[in-house]
This record gives sequence, C-alpha cells and structure tokens, in this order.
Amino acid sequence: PVQRAVMATFNNVTLVGDILICAPTQELLEEALAAGTGGAPSAAEDPVFGASLRTLPATTVSAIALSAAAVGFSIDVDPGQAGPLNDLIVQSDAEVGSMPPYDGLLTAVDAGAVTTEVGGGAGTAMIRIVTGSGEDAEQAANVVEYRWTEGASLVSGQPYTDLMEITDLSVDDNVAMIDFELAENARVWSQLFISRDTLPFIQ
Repeated sequence: PVQRAVMATFNNVTLVGDILICAPTQELLEEALAAGTGGAPSAAEDPVFGASLRTLPATTVSAIALSAAAVGFSIDVDPGQAGPLNDLIVQSDAEVGSMPPYDGLLTAVDAGAVTTEVGGGAGTAMIRIVTGSGEDAEQAANVVEYRWTEGASLVSGQPYTDLMEITDLSVDDNVAMIDFELAENARVWSQLFISRDTLPFIQ
C-alpha cells in the first residue's frame, strides 16, 4: 500500500502534542518544527496557498499543493485520445467559458478517506483553486463542474462521475472550492494526480 511506501521514505518522525510529523530527512523535519514555532515561514503564510489552506475542514488529513504548470495531461495518454480531449475543452469553453488563469491548486482528503483495519476508505476529496478574483474563482468552479460531468478519465476511460460525484461547489473570496464524495478509497483520488489525469482542472 502507498501508506507503507510513504512511511518507509518519511522515516524521520517526531510527535508534537497530538500531531505526528514525518519527513524524509532530518533537515526537513527541523524546518517543519521551526515553522510550527514561528522560526521559519509556513505554508499558512504563503500568499497563494494560505487562503486555500484556511478553507479546509479540521478533519483534513492530507493536502498537496500544485502549481498551475504541474496540472496537465499524463504522458501516458494514448495519442489517439488527443482529439476527443481537445474537443471536450473546446466544448467546455463554448458552454461555460474558459478556465481562468490561476496561481495554484490544493488537493486534499479528509479523515474518512483513510483506510483502517476496521473499514473506511471512503470520504471527501477536496480541490481548492486559487485565482485572482472572486469572479475568476466562480468561473473556475463552473469549468470544473462541466468538465467533470462531461469528461472521462484519461487513464481508464471511465466517466469522471463514475469515479466520484461532486457534492459541493462554492467560492471563498478568490478561492474556488469543489468537494467530491469518494465512493471507494483515496487511491482513486491520488491516482488522478500521480498520473496527471487532470483534464477538469487544466488551464
């Protein structure tokens, strides 16, 4: 399981109160501790991602920040799919308008997405898109909703709606907030980004 691979790599560990902090090196662990005490910049202070971090619920257990440039097609996509994929973007642009420029994207899951020995593995997956204005944030949410509803996975060919359903669309200042229901487990969600199966989110 991916959790075992991560823990094998992130093997510098310390417990601060009830928070377990893991890092792949001692240096990074010390940087994380310094951020917690105000001795170093933290992600919460970042001008791009600070606002989106504050929109996540207290039950969030994992979050990854991506630059706009890091959100794109998988290199493993069959070249024969390029036409239909481009057609969907053209269709999306015509129906709801184009994806506005954005500074970055935050992807996260809540505690319900963590598989345990007694079950679980479903839960909520979240996207936060940091744009330049409230109007752009609303437009970004509309584009994601359309592409998610009309598009299909670049890897499996399944409709995105078969993988998970959008349960909430909203805007907080300049941040588009989209929540999804994970029907199975968080691996479905993480694989979208590992394989860059990210058509609904690209600019």
